[in-house]
Amino acid sequence: MLHLSHADVPGRRERFVKDNRLLPDGFDKSTVKADIAVQGDAARDADFGGGSDRVRYSVAIADAKGPFSIDVELCYQPIAFRWAQNLRAYRAEETERFVSYFESMSTGSAQILARHRSMAR
Repeated sequence: MLHLSHADVPGRRERFVKDNRLLPDGFDKSTVKADIAVQGDAARDADFGGGSDRVRYSVAIADAKGPFSIDVELCYQPIAFRWAQNLRAYRAEETERFVSYFESMSTGSAQILARHRSMAR
């Protein structure tokens, strides 16, 4: 899941920009069965395919003065937010317990696979 963070701006919070999986090398999103198909905008994203994705951000900075620090992290979360939230509809002890576990730990369950920092003027 990709997100843009406004954590350094008072009164603003993180917001999610695009929800997708990183597809394995060789995965052809145009030929897979519906139960594992890529959904939403990612299905129409020409450079989102097996083993890669390119994401470009354009951030309006108005009259802000640089330099700016740009930090990027690639995280892996073993259970997707949407999948866990889909279980909310089921009223059973097991699913309610699972959702409560997920909510209590989801912010710390992602592993950072790559990190990059650059400066822009």
